[in-house]
Amino acid sequence: MLLPAILHGPYPKVKKELRARLRELAKGATFSECLRLDDTVDSEASTDLLLLHGPNPLLNTTKAFQLFAPHGIARELVTAKKLSRDHLARAFDDSVASCAGALMLTARDNSIWLVPPDRHRAFLERARQCWKTWDSVGARYSWSSTVGTDLWSVPNTLHYVLANRGVDKAALRTPLDADGVLQLVDRTLRSLDA
Repeated sequence: MLLPAILHGPYPKVKKELRARLRELAKGATFSECLRLDDTVDSEASTDLLLLHGPNPLLNTTKAFQLFAPHGIARELVTAKKLSRDHLARAFDDSVASCAGALMLTARDNSIWLVPPDRHRAFLERARQCWKTWDSVGARYSWSSTVGTDLWSVPNTLHYVLANRGVDKAALRTPLDADGVLQLVDRTLRSLDA
């Protein structure tokens, strides 16, 4: 799976570079342009973890894919008045336009980006398209742990959206393979059309 090269490294290095690049949003750059989605690293070429929570003192100096970071740093820049809320709205739209961008949104720390119900469909549709790719990475996703697990087993925003759309909590706790996750997503998308 191809991920933005800027996300791969120890958190302090990634954060510094992201803060500089995401300021380009104020100059009219898209979120994808800031992350240089054309400059990628194949996650399968390494065994590094894909972090969905942080920063974490245990993993702060570990080389990993800091998936949680871009959206959190963008929010920090809004708080510091370096970016506007309009920049964030455009960043969300740009994020769900790609598998890499939507995967970053799955970080539980980014659930604030999915609070507005009108964003659920776009996120679910992209998750539907990308889930098997995301799942193919295997047990390398981490939420505050030095040991990876599969994406479904890690707290993530897909759980949040599905729960807010009426999926039973027991179903969200059940271990599912990729096809099982896709069935839940499909059922939820159908309910949005009803």
